[in-house]
Amino acid sequence: MKDGGANIEALDHHVPKVAVIGADKDGLSLLPLLLKDNPLGKLALIVDPNREAMLFKLGELGYRVSGQIDLKISSDLEELKRVAGLRVIINSLQDEATAAALDDPALRDVEKLSPLGARLLLGARNLVSVRASGAPYVAREADLLATLREITDALHLSASREELFSVVLRVALESLRGERGSLMLVSRADGRLTMPVAVGMDEEVRRKIRVPIGSGIAGRMVQEKKPLLIRGKIDGGFAPPGTRRDVKCAVCVPLVSGGEVLGVLNVNSHESEDAFGEQDLNFLTNYASITASIVRRAIELDDMKLDSLKLDFLKDVEFFMSSTVPLRQRLGMICGKLSGVVPGLTAFIYLYDDTKRKLELGGSSVNGLKDATPVSLAMGEGLEGSVAVEDAEEVVLVDRCCEGRFRRAYVSFPLRAKGRFLGTLNGQISSVRGLTEFYESFLREAASYLADSVLRHLEEEREAARIQKLLSVDDIGIDIVSIREPRELMDKVTTAAAMLIGAEGAVLRLRKDAGKQRFQVVSSFGTDDRGVKERFLAVEKDVVAEAVRRNETTVCLDPEKGSPFIRSVMARPIHQKGMITGVLTLFNKVSETTHDNYGFTAVDKSLLSRFALYVERALSYLRQGTLSVASEGRDLSQCRLLDVERRVEEEVNRAKRFSRKFVLATLRFSWIKEYRPEAKAEFVGKFIDFTRKKVRTFDQLLTLDEDTLAFLLLETDERASRVFATLAEATSRHADFGKAFADGDVELYYGYSIYPDSGDNFADLFSRASQRTKLDLEKVFR
Repeated sequence: MKDGGANIEALDHHVPKVAVIGADKDGLSLLPLLLKDNPLGKLALIVDPNREAMLFKLGELGYRVSGQIDLKISSDLEELKRVAGLRVIINSLQDEATAAALDDPALRDVEKLSPLGARLLLGARNLVSVRASGAPYVAREADLLATLREITDALHLSASREELFSVVLRVALESLRGERGSLMLVSRADGRLTMPVAVGMDEEVRRKIRVPIGSGIAGRMVQEKKPLLIRGKIDGGFAPPGTRRDVKCAVCVPLVSGGEVLGVLNVNSHESEDAFGEQDLNFLTNYASITASIVRRAIELDDMKLDSLKLDFLKDVEFFMSSTVPLRQRLGMICGKLSGVVPGLTAFIYLYDDTKRKLELGGSSVNGLKDATPVSLAMGEGLEGSVAVEDAEEVVLVDRCCEGRFRRAYVSFPLRAKGRFLGTLNGQISSVRGLTEFYESFLREAASYLADSVLRHLEEEREAARIQKLLSVDDIGIDIVSIREPRELMDKVTTAAAMLIGAEGAVLRLRKDAGKQRFQVVSSFGTDDRGVKERFLAVEKDVVAEAVRRNETTVCLDPEKGSPFIRSVMARPIHQKGMITGVLTLFNKVSETTHDNYGFTAVDKSLLSRFALYVERALSYLRQGTLSVASEGRDLSQCRLLDVERRVEEEVNRAKRFSRKFVLATLRFSWIKEYRPEAKAEFVGKFIDFTRKKVRTFDQLLTLDEDTLAFLLLETDERASRVFATLAEATSRHADFGKAFADGDVELYYGYSIYPDSGDNFADLFSRASQRTKLDLEKVFR
């Protein structure tokens, strides 16, 4: 044996060389096979961190350190790069330091095997040698299959999924002397055939292959479960792109385990149409039946690892998304988590803004970008934008060459949930191993769950924001209803509308003459700039006319007449007694978080409609010269339908939590005798004061309009007719009301609903409570 100082380069360069890393049991057990003539190559080097221990083990095994063996021993992994003609490295250590050394560019083209994989390939190549000599090789086939059965249980535990599948394919190619081949598996994600490993195919092309079941030769084989020997030109069936034209012979067999087709094993030759025969087909069929169990176990093991990784990620996502920090910071933490899981990953999350129709950078694992100026991309712009296009699929790009120490990849996965496009999950990978199939699957699964989580939290946040804005509308609406001075009211309407909706300005127009469609500006906000005012009024006239024509809230985005001053306009008709008496218009919606301008949303339309109801009520009181009961300072709940809706919804939620019932009732005055507005208001006010003394202190009495009251009788399912009967009896005997009811000047009509018997939402409950019946005092109390 030559010691470490021997000159390895003096060996014959034309003889393929083999190196073994690790002088343990698995590595040294291969010496009897490697030291004799074998088709794998000549053993030239053994590397182990403990050189002295390695020499002792060799001596114990009977290999003397002398000229008996022509190989080198070393403790330095750098010696691998000095072996001329190195073809195979058998790694028995499988530690991180060794794996990093083996990814050196100088060793990139050297085949790496585990000890069990090497033993299997030695068996396959010996079979090829016997076949090439013309000797019978049936026995060798049996030996190879028997060996394969013995190592099935060990191989799937000792090798990575990539190495395992690679060895499976290499054994098939070596056994049949095929030049090209592939292992295809049925994806559990979409049911199509993917290609985890292939020989003779571009890496990027391999990753993109997706073959539907039933399509082509491979797809039909999954359905029929029958092996196939093909000679001559392949027409219409599946073959690896770039090789179909020159494939002259192919063997394709299904991988079946437990009655389930896991995939297809393909071996191709471009040398001769007679490269493979029936005996090869039988061998590969038997080989596939054993290989299928390895593949199944590898898939199950990977699934277990993937499920564990996913579970940890899901917990972290829920934790991050439930925090109170801004959404951008939460998404940044998720990107940081992904970068910690996937080696070499730099992660970015873009969210889709449906108002701007752009992708906004929501989070990144790059520290410098977390507080940077917001980044946005248009739909279809760049790789991220291309994924945002409707029905676009994910993008996975990998290096076609392996220059340098690191492999690089780029991925972009669309975030879709419940039919909605929410954004993209993007990553740049630069690592020794690049993007493995395992981590690609993890990122795909992570994108799916992230989309569900983002949608859920966005909906929760938007609903919370909507409710908060509705409460703000209610608060300001109450103030508006109580304003007595016309000028103060008009100015308050435009300033409040712009503030609530988030607009640069607003204009209120009212009808000048009854019966005409001419509306005069009575108040404006945000139109002090002459250029803005001129451009806005030019656009506003058209939008107002359209809103009046359609009699509904109308939105105009990017009007040509207003550019560049006016970018969005929204107008809502104001009604009085079923007639359009005015229009409230807002322009230039502004984001709460940025200075960008974008369009008005559906939420903005609903807020404006709610606000307009208060404006209509205030204008009605102003024209009548009266005030609402609430504005006179009476101790009542809010006098409006919208407030009744909010209170009922709150009570519905409380009743659901505690499994209780409540009654919603309405009482309406029908004025038979003509009363002046002031007299009506005084009559109703006294009736309310009297009624409050007749109900429980925790019941709620609310005013819907001048003639209608609403009752919330809490924590009871008592029929409201009894309550009204008691109320009616007391009313008929009251000094102030009894005579008016007895003379028929005023009549009462009542209706009620019971939660949850009549419904479980405001619309159903109020609809039922509005079906009123006349309260006949004489019939009840006579």
